[in-house]
Amino acid sequence: MDNYENIRAAANKATTTPPRSAWDKLEGKLDYQEKVKASKLRRTLLYLAGLAACCAFFWVSSYVYNESNKIPTSANGHIAQWEDLDAGDSGYYDTAKIHSLKLAYRVAIEGS
Repeated sequence: MDNYENIRAAANKATTTPPRSAWDKLEGKLDYQEKVKASKLRRTLLYLAGLAACCAFFWVSSYVYNESNKIPTSANGHIAQWEDLDAGDSGYYDTAKIHSLKLAYRVAIEGS
């Protein structure tokens, strides 16, 4: 047992100083870990920003789609958006002239 205690005491007394390059390597590894941590944070923030942009895009596109496909509102059978249409004096919308247009069409067909 005496030999064991001598070896242990000699081991406890022995000290070594690490070379300067070991400290540089350790410092480099610590700096790398900080850079990786910052990179992960940046990547996470970029992912969340992309996700928010996608959500905003889908919300805006669905809003525009719904607004463009609205059915015109009617009040007592009249559609307000259609009331402003001007038929003019062309006769296309005049029901009294339908008979004369029909006769003119027949004459044109038979004449050709």
